Amino acid sequence: MSRGNPLQPSSDSLRAIHGDTKEPTGFENQTDSSLTWSDSAPDRTLTIDKTGDGWNFYTQGKKFTKTAPESIQIPNTEGLHFIYYDTSGVLQSTTIFTSAIITDYAFVAAISWDATNLKGKVWEERHGITMDGITHEYLHNTVGLSYRSGLALGDFLIGDGSLDAHAQFSSALGLVSDEDVDHAITAVGPTVGHELWYLDGVNWRWEAISGFSVKNFGSGRLAFNDNGSQTEVWNNNFVLCHIFATALDDKKLISIQGQQSYQNISQAREGALNEISVLQLSGLPGLEMRYIAAVIFKTSNTYGNTVKARIELTDEGENYVDFRSANVSTVSSGTDHGTLSGLEGDDHLQYKLLSGRSSDVTLVNYPTHTLLSTDQLLHVIYTTTGSAIITVPTALITDGREFTIKDAGLNCSVNNITVETEGAQTIDGQSNLVMNLDGDSFTLYAYGGNLFIK
Repeated sequence: MSRGNPLQPSSDSLRAIHGDTKEPTGFENQTDSSLTWSDSAPDRTLTIDKTGDGWNFYTQGKKFTKTAPESIQIPNTEGLHFIYYDTSGVLQSTTIFTSAIITDYAFVAAISWDATNLKGKVWEERHGITMDGITHEYLHNTVGLSYRSGLALGDFLIGDGSLDAHAQFSSALGLVSDEDVDHAITAVGPTVGHELWYLDGVNWRWEAISGFSVKNFGSGRLAFNDNGSQTEVWNNNFVLCHIFATALDDKKLISIQGQQSYQNISQAREGALNEISVLQLSGLPGLEMRYIAAVIFKTSNTYGNTVKARIELTDEGENYVDFRSANVSTVSSGTDHGTLSGLEGDDHLQYKLLSGRSSDVTLVNYPTHTLLSTDQLLHVIYTTTGSAIITVPTALITDGREFTIKDAGLNCSVNNITVETEGAQTIDGQSNLVMNLDGDSFTLYAYGGNLFIK
């Protein structure tokens, strides 16, 4: 008597599997469809269209086939928008991300929308059906974009700032993977520049600056992104350029503008390792980004090139700090440099930097200073010129951390020194500390997530 084929599932069992697992969910492949974005005419519109006969996708085990282009318009609302096919096979848009977009629906794309300049960017999200939704959600929230190969920076010409080439560099082609989706990143030549992203208040902006991955401001020196404002770096001071791979459909590396400035090369080299730990990426899909490198720039009125800047070598004599193989998180900010792979031990750059400092005294001779992990005594002389603002990053308000601020300019009664925190943390219960007595000196310590006067 035949027992039948035990490997032959019945339609009832398949329906049960689909009902229990809500699988498959996603696209059969990316190659059968294409995404096109329009800023205007039609306004704020994403279109998905076939590249051959049509494309197939699933939501909760139900298959849909599309053979004609479909479009969706997002509202004119600043920030991220998420596009997906719902369980009825209809394109939807939302500004609120939920796990159901991954586990129950067919995720199509995320859109960064700049409502001020009326332009958008597309982040690719057409994942396949062979990876179940729960696994996809887990990897999306924990691993994100992974480095695979290539993407080295090159064509550096270390010089005196007289030539544009002294502030330019290239990037090689390479490969990154967003879970099951591979992104082949194209090469960028040294005279092209990488698209620059920066915060405008709390909103992200981007612009292509011909030939450069940094931008100048004010009198022509480089700018840094100071809590969402473009601020000119002080003369003969330093700033970083952060290079990221992304899931953007542009398929190129981007530059994130440095968010701190440094008054000497030792601080800048320390910052090249540490700034990722306090880099503000809120408003971007951080796990769809992979930190590649940090490049150190010095900017000066005496430099004759377009951006009044030149690239500086790292403490180990390299052209840039290479993070391609490091374990760096970009969910909201990176990990402390002490946790980066390959940087442990007595050859850690922090020891070289500390040993080269004079009694751990940091000279502050410009209007803003963001506290560094190595700062112990801030010797503030800017009060002879104008008011100074000292900002303490949230990441440095850890129990036991102490530092001292001294009005070395002996003039803070006229030009105050204001100490403030990066977030909602308080200083002796107040939102800030104002130093207004000439020669004032305060030692602050951190406890329980706030600062106190010792």
